[in-house]
Amino acid sequence: MKKIIVFSTILALVLLNACDNAESPVDESQAPSISFTDAIGNLQISFLAGTESIAYTITNPVADGKLIPSASDSWITGYDTSTEGLLYFTVEENPAKEARSAILTLTYAYNGGNTSAQINVIQEASNAIVFEATYADGYYYGNQYTDNSMRYYTWLTENPLQGDALGAGISYCFDIYADAPTDMDAIAPAPGTYTLSASTSIGTFGSRESRLYDGDTGEMIYFTEGVLIITQDGDRYHYAAELTDTAGVLHRITYTGPVSLYDTTNPYTSVLDGDYEMDLDGATLYAYYFGTYYNNFTANWSGTVVPAGGNGDAFQFDLCAPLSYDFAAGLPTGDFVIDGSMEEYTSLYGYKDVFSSAVGTWYYEMTNHGMSDRVAPIVSGTISISKEGMSYSLILDGKDDIGNTVTASWSGNVNSIDQTVGYISPSALPLQ
Repeated sequence: MKKIIVFSTILALVLLNACDNAESPVDESQAPSISFTDAIGNLQISFLAGTESIAYTITNPVADGKLIPSASDSWITGYDTSTEGLLYFTVEENPAKEARSAILTLTYAYNGGNTSAQINVIQEASNAIVFEATYADGYYYGNQYTDNSMRYYTWLTENPLQGDALGAGISYCFDIYADAPTDMDAIAPAPGTYTLSASTSIGTFGSRESRLYDGDTGEMIYFTEGVLIITQDGDRYHYAAELTDTAGVLHRITYTGPVSLYDTTNPYTSVLDGDYEMDLDGATLYAYYFGTYYNNFTANWSGTVVPAGGNGDAFQFDLCAPLSYDFAAGLPTGDFVIDGSMEEYTSLYGYKDVFSSAVGTWYYEMTNHGMSDRVAPIVSGTISISKEGMSYSLILDGKDDIGNTVTASWSGNVNSIDQTVGYISPSALPLQ
């Protein structure tokens, strides 16, 4: 009987002691804590939508601990805590021109309590430029300057083109490379997705020519990356582009309406009936500096050699030279190959644009200061330019588009002009 009583007493004491231990508070010095470790106070993020992350540290973690993320605003969602030490979350784009903020909280819950870390997420104001074009205009060049693609030189503009020049206001150029058009009466690139590229591959638009032009200030802005999506509904197209310029500013461009580019693929044929040597004695050379007009890391200079009195042989060219040949350096010197590559030390070959303008390298005869009908596009060969003191020398050894050899030599002083207006073709002159 005594043994039973003693055993019962011991069991009661053990159970009482176990209950006391379960209800006793956690030792605060050993309690878990959590903190963000790669930002203090504020976390600055871009206005763009995307996935962000922030590192955290848990001190004294426990086996049953659980992470619970939350935010004070609904533009932060999509939490992912599967990677130890990192909290991933997604944010919506901030469309406003003012910054916005929300408190991001990461709670660590465990048996016996919880602990939290907070950070103020500040999303910057949108710097995106939004432009809705009113007109779509431009030119279909066929396979000019390309290998296997067709070139659709498209302007989305605030105002229509004025002849061969851009009008006032904002204009965006998309130098699009695609398959051949399916309707020559309404020429437009096929619907699809096109990416900004230095190549001329189908499905791209060229970084050399694609740009923003401000017709009020003459400013031109180029882009480092971009996507253009074209869709079609009957005879109406929808263009939606997102571009990042060289300063990191985002541009969003849209256009809805008809697209029908001018067909420039009917070539102008030389009227020369044999080899020809120009007579440029007494002529004057005017050289025009267009900066980095073609956006291909070259300096662009065009030139025109005109006869005295406005009657006689004339010659024009369109050079791509090293960037060191800025306006202060003067007309570039060296041997320039006549082709369509637009690389350093080349001159653009001659062709006719939609306005019947002579673009690139041409021979023509002037009558009463105007271009006569005696003309010849120079499509291959070399232009050699040298300088001694203030005097330049120019030698042409070229061929026209029907195989005639066309030569010329000239020497004298150059009249240089710093030209920054936004004409479509910096060397274009009207053919009669």
